[in-house]
Amino acid sequence: MNAPAPTRRQAFTLVEMLTVIAIITLLIGILVPSLSAARTAAMKTAVQAQLTSISTGNEMFRNDEGEYAKSNPYTFGPYGQPTAQTTAMTNWEVDNLNGAHLIVDAMIGRDSLGYDPKPGTGPGGTVDSRWSTAAGTPPTTYPRARRNPYIKPEGISVATAAKPPQDAFGPYSVTTPNSYLPQPDPADSNATVFVDKFGFPILYYRARPNSTQRTEIIQTNNGTATDANISDGVYDGRDNALFTSPLGRQHRIADATATINYAYPLTATQTLSNNFAEFIRSFRATSYIPATNPPQIDFPRPVNGETFLLLTPGKDGIYGNLDDVGNWTVLSEER
Repeated sequence: MNAPAPTRRQAFTLVEMLTVIAIITLLIGILVPSLSAARTAAMKTAVQAQLTSISTGNEMFRNDEGEYAKSNPYTFGPYGQPTAQTTAMTNWEVDNLNGAHLIVDAMIGRDSLGYDPKPGTGPGGTVDSRWSTAAGTPPTTYPRARRNPYIKPEGISVATAAKPPQDAFGPYSVTTPNSYLPQPDPADSNATVFVDKFGFPILYYRARPNSTQRTEIIQTNNGTATDANISDGVYDGRDNALFTSPLGRQHRIADATATINYAYPLTATQTLSNNFAEFIRSFRATSYIPATNPPQIDFPRPVNGETFLLLTPGKDGIYGNLDDVGNWTVLSEER
């Protein structure tokens, strides 16, 4: 009996190999963007959780202090005095800190040991400074009275002078002041800010406590009649001007130098595009001039007009774009 002929094993042809490779490449091309989008969505959810934690802490701060954490360092000084700016800096060592720095101080203290509600009596480098790290004998010297942190310092990412905050355009300079914008003194403030899961600063703006329905979002660049550094609007984009308006950056919300009078109707020189006031304008909370038909807008209202704003620039690192994350629905008709 003849032995059966051995079966010949079929191999893939070149065409079949190329077809399989093409299919795999196509599937990868479809899958990778989906995975990237899912990863970005997860990161934004994590950032939103960060903002929720800070918001809860700020509500607790308000219960203790009677007001939300300040976002303008000049409000620590007395109003109506020519030396208000100097007094604010001398008594509180704030050195042009922005809202992003002040929310860290209020929530965990700039050294993560808790907020000190008492003003210091000396400059930042002495033991009587509010934020001194020098050893001494209480209560007249360090450590001063502290509140427990309002949020858990563990797991909170911060930027410092040694590791400065950055955006899509690179790190911010915290050591070289310029004539365009004031900058914090790293020897005093350590330039500490919260950073989000994308690695960018979390900005903080507090609404002016005595604002009303007829208060403009940002009235003028000159501030109040008694202190040019304190806005007489509901909010002031200059509270974080270091982060949104430095030289060489193109953030879409920048009110460091522009005069914005947000009464309606707008004058020929006023616009609603690319500025902080429009970015935070609420489409659902606007006051109207009485007895006009059709109703004429009197003063537009900002979102969270009675509380505060928290804002991060999202994945692209640019403030004012669609991927920004805030404690309100950013750039949406639901504002």
